[in-house]
Amino acid sequence: MGWVQAFAPITSSRIDSLNLRGQQELLQRYADEAVPVPRGCIAVGYTGPGDSILLFTSGRRRGQVWLKVWDDVSSDPKIVAKPSDGLYKLAGSFNAFLKNLCTEEEAERRLARAQAPRPQKKRSRERRAPSR
Repeated sequence: MGWVQAFAPITSSRIDSLNLRGQQELLQRYADEAVPVPRGCIAVGYTGPGDSILLFTSGRRRGQVWLKVWDDVSSDPKIVAKPSDGLYKLAGSFNAFLKNLCTEEEAERRLARAQAPRPQKKRSRERRAPSR
């Protein structure tokens, strides 16, 4: 799943849309275009497809890291989109998120281990006599 393309660096540049300020301006543009953006978060990074990695700084999700998949937010004017549309929890804390970062090869190994069938323990059919 190689998600993280880059983290948004903190710089004073006003022309770099890939820094933290630029990512916040992107969230504001979405909000201005009536695309529902969750409140209380900052965009700390982005993925290859252009989705946002959000760190919540306030509210009930404070400290948690979520992925906002913009393509999962309906653009149909007949459907009222919610800020939670396209929002997927990545980690309960920023530290936990960082601990889960790995190379693509390691991610594939982890996925293979998780999907591998687990051997079942054989249960003995013998009944033991009660100990006295």
